[in-house]
Amino acid sequence: MVRCPRCTYENDDKSKYCLDCKYPLDSNKKVKKRNDIFSKWENFSQGKKIIFAVFLLLIIVFTFNLIYTLSMNLNAHDSEIITTNKSSLVQSTNPFQVKVIYNGSWYGEMGIVDNSFSKSGSGNELIFIHGGPWENVTATVYKNDESDKNLTVQIIKDQQVIMENSTNKPNGKVSLLT
Repeated sequence: MVRCPRCTYENDDKSKYCLDCKYPLDSNKKVKKRNDIFSKWENFSQGKKIIFAVFLLLIIVFTFNLIYTLSMNLNAHDSEIITTNKSSLVQSTNPFQVKVIYNGSWYGEMGIVDNSFSKSGSGNELIFIHGGPWENVTATVYKNDESDKNLTVQIIKDQQVIMENSTNKPNGKVSLLT
């Protein structure tokens, strides 16, 4: 077989001109046919190559997503500490908490911006927010009753109140964003 130097088409040994592009051939130069993975790749259609590339990309994305998810789960575990008076403290690897102070029923949405969760309760509660110290935290808490009792919401970072707001309106709402 003689390979055309212009278009790489493989012609018969006896061809004087390329059968594909009509380029003059030197019949003394013979090309050995490659028998490796790359020669097999050249035989695949364009569609099969695209499907293979998309499949490979999906594997890469899945792998990075799995690594990210596992690393977030490893950082998300809280450790419980029992004090000498038998009370339990939760020490978090995450720096943020949302504290709801209200003597009544409430509902809220809180968390990292674009990744918040819903929570409802009654009375005072401290909620740990899983995220890094560089992230923005949001908290919106609604009163579930028509009382004029004071609802206070705090965002705490590293045990320091960094934002606080309150309302005493019936069915009131408090929104905070760091």
